[in-house]
Amino acid sequence: MPNNLHAHRFIDESSGYTAEALPDIITSPRRDFRPANVRVNPDVAIYMCDWYNSVIGHYQS
Repeated sequence: MPNNLHAHRFIDESSGYTAEALPDIITSPRRDFRPANVRVNPDVAIYMCDWYNSVIGHYQS
């Protein structure tokens, strides 16, 4: 199963918000791909930091 960077559109409704799923921004077939930090600039550029590590957590077996 690939790891993805998901995108959602938030819609303001009278009593709160709902979210609409958009197409994924980036998809990777590697399990080691982990988007760690995402920022959007004022010019609407998207910057994504990928933490690429095959070990999840601190325990290595």
